[in-house]
Amino acid sequence: MIEKSYKQELIDRGIPETRAEDLAQAVDNLHMALAKCDLENRKKFNLNRSVADLVNDFGAVEWLASDFK
Repeated sequence: MIEKSYKQELIDRGIPETRAEDLAQAVDNLHMALAKCDLENRKKFNLNRSVADLVNDFGAVEWLASDFK
């Protein structure tokens, strides 16, 4: 049995392949970074906020788009 990739999951949800690649890679990078954190640092990152809140916080600090809903 061949397991489905997250990229394919996004494509199956209707996201174009060109965007699915970038989104899957971004989620993979975030997952790897969080997996390297101990529990105390994971708490500091605040995993209970929404993805929109996360990228809006990032955008505001980095002078990028911060109007995701």
